[in-house]
Amino acid sequence: MTSDEFNSIDQAVFGYSNGHRLLVSSFNLSAVDVYELAAASDLAPGAQISGSESYFTGLTLPDSKRYAIICTWLAPEMPRPGCVWSHVLLLNKTFLSTHVDLTALKDVFRRPDQYQTDESFSVPIAINRRSRGKGADPEAVEPLLWACYGNDNLKDDVAIRPATERAILAVWSQQWPRLRARFTFRSIPASSSLKGQSFEFRRGVSLKKHHPSPEWLQAALEDATSSTITPLRRFLWRYGKDINSDKQALPNLVAAYISTRSKKLRFEVADNVLELFGNGQAITLKRDMLGLSPSKLSLVPSLSSVDLMQLLAKHKGKALDYQQSEISSLFSQIEAAHVPEVAEVLVSNREELGELFSSIMGAILPLVTEDALAHGRFDERFALAAIHANPALLSERLMRLFPTEALIGFWSTEIDGVQRREILRTLLSREFVEEGAVLFYSRTSEMFEIAIDLVRQSELHESWLNLFRANGDQFPDSVTVLSNGEELMAAVRLLGFPVDPPELLPAWHAAFERTQSLLNYDDETRFAVYLLALCVRHGIENYRGPLVSILPALRQKVLHDELPVDAREMISRWLPSDDARWDLNKRLLKLFRKAYKRGVNMDDVVASLHLSNAEYAYATDQDPETAVRRLFKAFSPWNYWD
Repeated sequence: MTSDEFNSIDQAVFGYSNGHRLLVSSFNLSAVDVYELAAASDLAPGAQISGSESYFTGLTLPDSKRYAIICTWLAPEMPRPGCVWSHVLLLNKTFLSTHVDLTALKDVFRRPDQYQTDESFSVPIAINRRSRGKGADPEAVEPLLWACYGNDNLKDDVAIRPATERAILAVWSQQWPRLRARFTFRSIPASSSLKGQSFEFRRGVSLKKHHPSPEWLQAALEDATSSTITPLRRFLWRYGKDINSDKQALPNLVAAYISTRSKKLRFEVADNVLELFGNGQAITLKRDMLGLSPSKLSLVPSLSSVDLMQLLAKHKGKALDYQQSEISSLFSQIEAAHVPEVAEVLVSNREELGELFSSIMGAILPLVTEDALAHGRFDERFALAAIHANPALLSERLMRLFPTEALIGFWSTEIDGVQRREILRTLLSREFVEEGAVLFYSRTSEMFEIAIDLVRQSELHESWLNLFRANGDQFPDSVTVLSNGEELMAAVRLLGFPVDPPELLPAWHAAFERTQSLLNYDDETRFAVYLLALCVRHGIENYRGPLVSILPALRQKVLHDELPVDAREMISRWLPSDDARWDLNKRLLKLFRKAYKRGVNMDDVVASLHLSNAEYAYATDQDPETAVRRLFKAFSPWNYWD
């Protein structure tokens, strides 16, 4: 009978009938299994029992893989000396995987001398999965644990054999199904051992005392003698299922259990587990430590993301069982606050991680925040990768953190217009690089506009000035849209008060007329002087309108000596002069005098200046000095004054 509450146990009886043989069974055993059982259920060589005493034998059958636990009694009533009765319980995998307390089996055994009349020996036995036997004595369990998992032999003492038998069943109960199936034992000493026997008896051998007892032994002892299912038992059953059941498996697992009793898993603990259990071993435990299992199933805390990264780097995938997609998913869920430290470990272990590097990088890049980048918490290479992965992060404050080459590199990413403008602004505030010229020629008007603003704030790097001034002919259209006095003065300073090409003069004049009322007194004067210089450079006869608009006010400032120093120096460079003692007013008038001498009529401009008669006569080349010079020239054509 097998159900959610009951397990079914097959059974068999072995005894004497013209030799020791199978007498009855509820399970159809193969010849191989019968042969194995006949040997195991017969009196063990050198075994010493008497009267109603019995002993246990346990082993897995080679053919059916059923686990056979055998209780053997002497059969003195049989005609041949040394005959025995053996009651065999045949346990299937379901039983070994679901029945918690195997000490309950002790009460199932019966001396089968009445097997011929007792039909119950030929049918399966139903046993409640929750059935429990009498608890084992810790004094008997401790030496047995040493005998099973250490290098000690177990002392045989007839007086405590019942306690030893219960200890054996308790230790067997502690084991997970895979280890249970490999537990091979006899509960008494014999002169020969079963194949793979889990512990040995030696008569007259005293138990070695270990002081202090190792932690794993104390924990295993408490679990094996507990009346309830302990956390350790759950741990062993969850994580022992995919571990080769060698002699050290249980101590190693118990030690792992002890070291994982904390809220956070230490790197050293996980590292030790990987050292103890190689490829294909302890897969469930490793996955739980890595955080790859559902948290509700895991019985251990998972590694921090940083420790996980270090573990992956150290072991390079060896002794681990995961898919790269699982690792990616895991890192994509870490908290943003932990990304910087994870990134640092990631970058420093790039070679060790191999292909896993790209997977993890791709998982954490979307978690990077602008604040974390702005606070400089990332390696520069990682920060660059983060921006390329998520161009929306690139802000004005972040641009200050990246070198010029990186900023130019961002230009090819999918950034918006605002970001591109900020890149240009940042570049213009730094020392010029040749790559910047490419952007200059592709975004000339925008660069000019940004540069003007930087000049106003004294933030334009002077190394860019040569590029702007060498390309002054690119900006007439940009000049015409200047909207205020500060922009106008910043633009003309940016270009170095250029006098070429001539196309700039109308643009500058239009901008001046539009913004003149917004200029302060000195800047208005400076720009008027600059416009005069442009007119002189390209011929005053060609720019009568600008001259009429600027000269009347400018001449008054000249007369009252109200020119700023730099404006005085500029006008002095462009006005004609034959004598250093001449004042600026006379030099200004001489500018027109020379035009009249060339036959150019400048009456419209001169009239706007409101000159005195003498000044007018001089400016228009009609003064007495001119008449004398003309007379002299008539008689001496080879010599002239002006």
